[in-house]
Amino acid sequence: MRKIAVMSSVAVLLSLGGLPPSSADTPGCVSRHEYDRVAKGMSMTKVHAIFDTEGAETNLGGGSGELRYYDTCTGRGAIQVGYNGRDRVTGKNGRFF
Repeated sequence: MRKIAVMSSVAVLLSLGGLPPSSADTPGCVSRHEYDRVAKGMSMTKVHAIFDTEGAETNLGGGSGELRYYDTCTGRGAIQVGYNGRDRVTGKNGRFF
């Protein structure tokens, strides 16, 4: 019986074209939930996958890193994420109004 249920689930997923990625819920902006998922040490690639955007480079990171800005989904506020020279998160700051 369990095998039938699994096969049915697979058939449904294939007919729907698979599941959308869990991080594609807010393309182009950052929700509070997405912001909370980012932690120190994560790669920039992983952060961009969670945020669904690459944000904007500010050229304020200095020679050993990078600071990027991201838009919030509220349309107000701002998100900043700092990266080191190896594109790993060193810190983040967010304001959701």
